[in-house]
Amino acid sequence: MNTYLSEDLKKSWNDLGYVRIPNFIDLNDIDLLQKEIKKNIKNRFLNHSFTQHTHRYEKLRFNKENLLEESLQNPHAYVWSKELRYAVAKIICDTKIIELINFLSGENKKRAIWQSMYFDKSTGTLGHQDTYYLDTVDGGEVNAVLFALEDFKKESGPFYVIPKSHVLGPIYKERKIDVDERFDNHDLQASTLKDFEDKNFKSVVPQLLKKGEILIWNSFLFHGALNPKDPKLSRKSLTAHYYPADKDLKGFKTRPNISFPKNLNVPIMGYPSEYQNFKEKIKLIIKIINQSLFKKNKIDMDMRRDSYR
Repeated sequence: MNTYLSEDLKKSWNDLGYVRIPNFIDLNDIDLLQKEIKKNIKNRFLNHSFTQHTHRYEKLRFNKENLLEESLQNPHAYVWSKELRYAVAKIICDTKIIELINFLSGENKKRAIWQSMYFDKSTGTLGHQDTYYLDTVDGGEVNAVLFALEDFKKESGPFYVIPKSHVLGPIYKERKIDVDERFDNHDLQASTLKDFEDKNFKSVVPQLLKKGEILIWNSFLFHGALNPKDPKLSRKSLTAHYYPADKDLKGFKTRPNISFPKNLNVPIMGYPSEYQNFKEKIKLIIKIINQSLFKKNKIDMDMRRDSYR
């Protein structure tokens, strides 16, 4: 780990708003996660999950290219499998990540994980800043990490960043969007960021990570994912967001409960005990039934870039 922690790395972080670290993830942990994903998605009746790009409860399925069509939001809390939950946690609850964030920030803090996501393929995510969705009250103190579970190809709809955009602060404030309530005026902020992306598209830098590599960025950095040019290509990846555990969070009146997965030393918001998971499973079944009965087909906070053409 100490080989990564250089002043050059910190300079890149301060200048660009992100850094990449190769050969970071244990490849055995990647293989375990992929095994659990395939086992739990294929031929399952109840495998619904909340998805990142439509913000709805979707039945997870493989498409004709044998890729998971939907993204998983918070796979660390996936109610249908404790093995899948733990396979996610083994990757994202790495104390070396906390050491890295503390080094880059210059602050020695205890940190926790707020949200995770799993992607089997690129869903073409609209460019955005995490600070609108996930941040401390003060802002700029949440850091996200992308975990490459395979080599990314340029035709697969890679993750991208606009370097140095973090110095601009929250871009949505240019239109004086009221964000006293979390997610207020999402359509307006999405329109604002779409305009920003269009004006700065020449500055977009696709990140063609290698399997086992991570990319870490600041909550003010503008980033997204391009549309895949070849639908047969996957872009298997995890994302997790880390925050100082002693800080107040945007959208929370009190600090949320966090818990440690067994034998791991980084706590996660929403990682359930067996009893809590049973209750969450019942809640999810009720939500799925309500969504179906009342035909709640509206997509809230749509994050697909094609929706903002």
